[in-house]
Amino acid sequence: MLVCIEFTNDNYEALKDLQYEMYSYSISTIFTTAQNIYTNNTFSRLYITDDKAETYKSISNYDHRLLQNAHDTLAAVFRYKASEGKFENELFRTDNAEIQKQFASYYCDTNFLNKIPSDNWHYAIKWHDFLYETIKSNISFIKEIVNATLINSGIPNDDAWEAASKASSIIKEKYKEIPWIKTG
Repeated sequence: MLVCIEFTNDNYEALKDLQYEMYSYSISTIFTTAQNIYTNNTFSRLYITDDKAETYKSISNYDHRLLQNAHDTLAAVFRYKASEGKFENELFRTDNAEIQKQFASYYCDTNFLNKIPSDNWHYAIKWHDFLYETIKSNISFIKEIVNATLINSGIPNDDAWEAASKASSIIKEKYKEIPWIKTG
């Protein structure tokens, strides 16, 4: 994760730190969510053979750099929404033991929680849920992630990089209200 300013007043440092600690887990969530939806979706199965679907299901190695820009864009969206108060701690919130148990159901290793202040664990679960729901609800985004990682076998070639760039652009287009800082 490149920790940088993505939008005007992007200064929620505690969330940047949390997202940095969760980076590899979040990248895994992006990949496996897109992979599962694509390989199990009835519509996409019309275009790929059963053999190809099984091949795509078995892919577990990919170059994380192909997902980094999309991750960083989604992370910025989450920080923007958090700065607007969208992810405030609920009055009757889930306690940290429940959060740890929930993360254990997602990942084998939950040591990243030890690097996050316990007062921010509620943001960790909300970041994970936001990431999952945002990916799941955006078929165009999934298509580009699949193009970058599965169809191009996760090898950073021109087509994979182009798909990775499109994935990030799709998120920025969806969240036009965010005052994105122009780059390049």
